[in-house]
Amino acid sequence: MLGETGVVELVGLLGYYALVSMTLNTFEVELPEGETSDLVPWRTRSYIRERFIVA
Repeated sequence: MLGETGVVELVGLLGYYALVSMTLNTFEVELPEGETSDLVPWRTRSYIRERFIVA
């Protein structure tokens, strides 16, 4: 269906997406001031901190 070249490109694209998303999450990059997100967060950072990070 995709062929070897297509599979290599897809794996590279998915790897790059994972790298960028983990980098943004690690450094807690927020939206620019005045911008709003169209996405509904599944779990907020405060939810994760309260339930999974022992203080």
